[in-house]
Amino acid sequence: MPKAYSYLRFSTPEQQKGDSSRRQTSLAREYAQKHKLELDESLTYRDLGVSAFRNKNARVGQLAEFLLAVENGTIASGSYLLIESLDRLTREKIVAAQTLFNRIIMAGIVIVTLADNKVYSHDSLNANPVDMILSLLVMMRAHEESETKGRRIKAAWKQKRVMADTRKLTKLCPGWLTLRDDRSQFDIVKERAAVVKRIFRMTLKGTGRKTIARTLNEEKIPSFNGAVWHSSYIAKLQSNPATIGTFVPHTEEHQDGKTIRTPAEAIPNYFPPVITKDTFERVQSLRGEARSPLRGRHASGIISNILGGLGRCPTCGGAVTVTNKGGSKGTWRYFICTKAKAGAADCRYRTIPYGEVERAIIAEFDSIVADCPAPNSAAREIETKLRDVGDNIEATKDAIEELLKAIERAGKSPATVMQRVSDHEATIKDLQGTEKALLKQLAAAASKGLEQKLEQARKALAAAPINRQAVNIALRQLLTSVVIDPESGELTFHWMHGGESSFTYRWFKPVARKGARPRIAT
Repeated sequence: MPKAYSYLRFSTPEQQKGDSSRRQTSLAREYAQKHKLELDESLTYRDLGVSAFRNKNARVGQLAEFLLAVENGTIASGSYLLIESLDRLTREKIVAAQTLFNRIIMAGIVIVTLADNKVYSHDSLNANPVDMILSLLVMMRAHEESETKGRRIKAAWKQKRVMADTRKLTKLCPGWLTLRDDRSQFDIVKERAAVVKRIFRMTLKGTGRKTIARTLNEEKIPSFNGAVWHSSYIAKLQSNPATIGTFVPHTEEHQDGKTIRTPAEAIPNYFPPVITKDTFERVQSLRGEARSPLRGRHASGIISNILGGLGRCPTCGGAVTVTNKGGSKGTWRYFICTKAKAGAADCRYRTIPYGEVERAIIAEFDSIVADCPAPNSAAREIETKLRDVGDNIEATKDAIEELLKAIERAGKSPATVMQRVSDHEATIKDLQGTEKALLKQLAAAASKGLEQKLEQARKALAAAPINRQAVNIALRQLLTSVVIDPESGELTFHWMHGGESSFTYRWFKPVARKGARPRIAT
């Protein structure tokens, strides 16, 4: 008796609770008994809750295991594959669907669709080529049904966005919130919100993510996901706009077998905020363009360089770090380009006395602030750029619409048009990145917020003895980088809200003397 193997599939786990599994199993048993086939139920293949729309079942599901068993001879040629209908096998686009179908047939497997008792085999398709055409039509219809379902789901989500004020889009919410039974609003879990606020306070004090996680674990504070606190979760929480009430839904696209999640338009005031926007922006400035001053095994250490994460080389643009020289005590401290230190060919090894730079910044900070671009003028310039970027985004979207309409008109190649659409979409993605950076600059340019940050930096620099970690935190909320040029003796400050200012920290170019090293106090 030829062997038969049953393949069951449905898209969502919820369908297992219904009649789908029982029906498919029953049909396979009835067919095998009627046609004198030995149904091998020990090797029944089930993809429960696995979609066939993107061929996931054939790539990583149990259908993939069946195909492997056929190819390695575990399942013999001449065996039967029993499925309810061809849409259980695949819902992919027609070329991919036909390739999968042919792969099974060419391996000598007989496909039987139990809903209509249709038999597809190498011999039957050669004898009745019309059956091949019919199979293609069935698979085309299955793909179109899935495409239609996808469009309906997208339309439903758009409608949900419109009603987001009265009924929330989804039950999912951050760990410090709960959804009311009527789905009208979220409520704050006070104990957890207090933990979120504490994490932000610790961040602004310069505490690293690993130290924050370790502190919470040592105090036995329950994490929001039921496990222990991890630095990776702290990092996600620090950048989560839900803390200020903003929800960022995502859309999914499938390319080359991969699912790509893309942020959609944010919905402000969707969640009740637990962090002020000013606090959130200050934390983002510490996590943003300026590199973290302490990483790796030093991540939980104390910052002893006021320009940690900010210093840049004028030659190669690489990061500048502090190195200690002078024996075990490290008496002398110097700024050195990390790329030059590693022997990179595009930079030159030079040492810059740390003490000179630090003393100059402390002494001249008021004059540095005086040259800082005015927030109002900076904001106006940023707003102009934002309008231009917004206009470009809208114009590119209009161009995409025209290209899509062109597909319906004669004389246009769909492949060429879709390539141009893809290029435009890439342009929009770049423009949206620019828009995001400009919005960040605009937030930093707010007059009141900027003055508060400048005053915080003044106080930190005026403290005696100096607290370098406090100074570094204050500067990283104001600046994206500081270029240290040993040739000109200049420091160039690049401000978070846009623009730059410079001042001279060394008036005379040092004369290099062999074997001589200046002794710099730290």
